[in-house]
Amino acid sequence: MIVVLFGPDGSGKTTQIRLLTSYFKARGVKFYKTYISTHHLFAWILFKIFVMAGHYIWRPNVYAQVEKYPSPEVFSSRLGKIIKYIVEGISLLLAILLKVQLPSKLLKRLVIVERYIPSSLADFVCAFGISSLNSILVRILLALANDPKTVYVYLDADYETLIKRRGIRIEPEDYIKTQRMIYKQFAKNYNCLIIDTSKLDILTTQKVIREYIMEQYSKKLKVIV
Repeated sequence: MIVVLFGPDGSGKTTQIRLLTSYFKARGVKFYKTYISTHHLFAWILFKIFVMAGHYIWRPNVYAQVEKYPSPEVFSSRLGKIIKYIVEGISLLLAILLKVQLPSKLLKRLVIVERYIPSSLADFVCAFGISSLNSILVRILLALANDPKTVYVYLDADYETLIKRRGIRIEPEDYIKTQRMIYKQFAKNYNCLIIDTSKLDILTTQKVIREYIMEQYSKKLKVIV
């Protein structure tokens, strides 16, 4: 079984996953927690090569500390986009196989994933344009997403709330708008639970998520009930 929490940065994914894993641990449920996004092994190596070559900009990381990132100009050419697309695609598929599919199918563990395929789809659209949704890679990702044993929870929040929560780490508004556009369409197509965390407190949000998971998996994961 796979439980996925996705949404823009600042919507509360990490906090809700922490509460959810504590809940399962207290009840003896065996689970595996992981994080899937773009920029995995091969993509990370590629990015480091460009940074070492001097093609970088400074920007805040998730810890609000400035860090070197590849300059946008590096991947602005057609060749640069193709290289980035191939490298990130291979890295992403390997990460999904090793960090999600294997623990779920071979170890028979409940897998709790932050971001996962919805986040990657949004990143691809931001990097390569809306036409990337018609690519072979995206079709593979959508096929993997269409798993009857996967539960999706979409945590949303308005931009003003995200700014209050993230401060200088907030992503540009146009990037968040693109994310939310992709997330809303994904949520509609895959029957996701949608929660606006701008309107609910942390504990109420957690209660809604737990009830939804138990409703979806009460027949399959008896130990959760």
